[in-house]
Amino acid sequence: MMPANSFETFINKKMNQEALEILHKEAIPKDPDNPTVKAFIGMALMMEGRNKEGEDYLTTANKEGDEETATMAKELLENIRKG
Repeated sequence: MMPANSFETFINKKMNQEALEILHKEAIPKDPDNPTVKAFIGMALMMEGRNKEGEDYLTTANKEGDEETATMAKELLENIRKG
C-alpha cells in the first residue's frame, strides 16, 4: 500500500477530490481488494457528498476489513444513514 500520509493529508485538508485521485491512481492498482483503501475511498466520497458511492465502498470495507477498518467503515456508514 502507498504511504498513508499522501491521501490522508488531502483528506485532513478537506481536499477530497485530490485524495480520491491518489487512491484510484496509486493504491487501487497496487492492491485492488484492500478493504482499508476502500474505506478511505468511501470516506472521501462521503465527504464530497457522494454518499451512495461511498456507501458501496464502506459496505465492502465493513465486511472484508480487519477490526479497525470494519469499525471505521461501520461508523461512517452509520453517519450516512443518519443523513
